[in-house]
Amino acid sequence: MSGFIIVAIAIMWPSTRSPVESQTTQTDASTTDTDYLEKIDGFVLQEFDQKNRLSYQVESEQYLHVKDQPALLLKPRVTTYDQNAKVDYVLTSELAHYLDNSAIRFQDQVRLHTADGSVHHIKTEELLVDVNTNDLISQQPVTYLGQGVNTLSQGMHMRTKDDQLTLTGEARLNQDSGPHLLTQDLQVDQSGDQQRYYSKHQTQYVSEQTRIDAEGLDMDTQTQQLQLLGNSVITQASGSLIQTKNLQFDQSGDQEVYTTKDKINYQSEIADIKAQQMHYDAKAQKIQLKGGVVGHYE
Repeated sequence: MSGFIIVAIAIMWPSTRSPVESQTTQTDASTTDTDYLEKIDGFVLQEFDQKNRLSYQVESEQYLHVKDQPALLLKPRVTTYDQNAKVDYVLTSELAHYLDNSAIRFQDQVRLHTADGSVHHIKTEELLVDVNTNDLISQQPVTYLGQGVNTLSQGMHMRTKDDQLTLTGEARLNQDSGPHLLTQDLQVDQSGDQQRYYSKHQTQYVSEQTRIDAEGLDMDTQTQQLQLLGNSVITQASGSLIQTKNLQFDQSGDQEVYTTKDKINYQSEIADIKAQQMHYDAKAQKIQLKGGVVGHYE
């Protein structure tokens, strides 16, 4: 069986009116007229697996325990380890609860530092750490703070052993440059200094000039390149439609340029044009069609 070791216990107080009560009241722990209250400064807890290897360590500036309430951790830091005793990831926050099943429930903004050096900034009302699998789970709305884009989703699930983060349910990516994207079950990959987001679900891209419906997305915020996958339909402000596949975006230098090497079909009130390739500057509203261009005009 796994074991627990609690070390660095500095001070413990019984349940009396003290600065502990006012502190826990500020952090939503109900301490009024409690039967029992425990306070530990400099709290550290370690758990070992069946082979006596360190699995994870919990540290906090203070541990506050109110009877019939989950224990409260102030400024917690959770470090998990792999089978070789190397750091797997580190979680830090302002507040967490230590539950009876040994799970740890973070609240508000959480910083996740992975072994490869990447940092995930997550804001949610509740983030649950499953100490049996090391998975991170939230079924509450999540704000994921990335480079040049903030993403809102209905929840999250991260398999930390695989370094795979999924922003679950409906997701909205708000780009700092103005456009936004709507999709579902968005994957986030920051391994190897990447800043990559991808989804295989229906996706909509919306800017001041256009709306694009596609079958998925693959976005790299480091290179400012975006690909809308599968069949794509561009709807211009004028109402004209462009049907194509696999659109490549260049958003570097405040650009909004779409290109594709797949067949395209441009349709407006007066024209129906087919071509083999396209270069579309959305901000300048200029379209260049290439290769076997055939048009019908009314």
